[in-house]
Amino acid sequence: MKNLERLFSQTAKAIRSSEIRDLLKLVAKPNIISFAGGMPDPSSFPKSELVKIAEYVATEKTELAFQYGPTEGMPQMLEFLSQKFKSQGIDAAVNTLLITSGSQQALDIIGKIFLDPRDLVMTEEPAYLGALNAFRQYRCNFVPIACDSEGLQVDVASEQLKKLDRGGGSLPKLIYTNPTFQNPTGSVMPVSRRKKLVDLACEYDIFVVEDDPYSRIYFEEEPPPSIKSFDKEGHVIFLSTYSKILSPGIRLAYLCAQPELIKKMAIAKQALDLCTSSLSQILGYEYEKRSYEEKKIREIRENYKRKAELMISCMEENFPDGCEWTKPKGGMFTWVKVPSPLNTKEMLPKAIKKGVAYVVGTAFYANGGGEQGMRLNFSYPTHEEIKKGIKRLSEIIRDQI
Repeated sequence: MKNLERLFSQTAKAIRSSEIRDLLKLVAKPNIISFAGGMPDPSSFPKSELVKIAEYVATEKTELAFQYGPTEGMPQMLEFLSQKFKSQGIDAAVNTLLITSGSQQALDIIGKIFLDPRDLVMTEEPAYLGALNAFRQYRCNFVPIACDSEGLQVDVASEQLKKLDRGGGSLPKLIYTNPTFQNPTGSVMPVSRRKKLVDLACEYDIFVVEDDPYSRIYFEEEPPPSIKSFDKEGHVIFLSTYSKILSPGIRLAYLCAQPELIKKMAIAKQALDLCTSSLSQILGYEYEKRSYEEKKIREIRENYKRKAELMISCMEENFPDGCEWTKPKGGMFTWVKVPSPLNTKEMLPKAIKKGVAYVVGTAFYANGGGEQGMRLNFSYPTHEEIKKGIKRLSEIIRDQI
């Protein structure tokens, strides 16, 4: 093909490769200590429990597990999730739920059914880059709202919405937020902001997309109730996943939204994969039904708490003056800022050469910026790797200064 580019659609031309996915290929070498991926500790995978469930499925649930299933999800899984939501104060009937092949598919479906070229999406900044990539392929424009130590600054978002409304221009269709142990900063949005965000969505008749992969991974104090729990008019689309508390490999997630949206999303999903893996759904359902998750999540919390504290302690001991970092109380990440005029993107090749990797801050900024930021993951590396990796990183920062 002489000119392949001319055959690509505008959507294909808008697609960007994930910087994290590209980086993970690069650092998949034994001599590289990676703080780059958002991966769980492999020791957290419930191997013995999954072996028991798999044996049961293979002998007792063969036809169900290895067959196509309903696009919306298997009835027993939907009913279980419905009851789980109700125990959290969310009236989630079965027809408000959709099982997806990972939260990334859910984000793509949301983009597919809402976004036309030049539509606006309001998002926190920095924001989860997977969400930015999912929405960006539909050629939308972003309205970034800076985060502080308590996540999305809802007062600033309110002023921006007023300004857009007064100016007679388009309002955002979506407000995207990851309010609990945010990726990449680890911040937690307080109840007051959560309630005000719902009020804004109702006032301007737009949707809040609440992305919640980490709320179960708290170290001490349980986080505030979900934004969805304050939503009485169907303005919040809630996403969550089994990737962080069971296994990312089974690609199992779910979303909760008003029934009209679920119908439209299910049609969009049919064009993607017909249905989420029946086997994955049964594994997830049996794992929950047998109460394996309750025991395992305590182990995950204790493990990640120790790793987070170790990483913070190593940065306090080794990083030069002028560096700043967050002290997360849950989740999987800390956000580091190096002093200006250092640039973490320019530093990255030197870091990889020295045997350590991170995600550059610019990846989390929709419209540019973030040159002094970097995201470090503490859940995946071992304790020894954290010690060595932070020491290597500190040497690189000092050299650049």
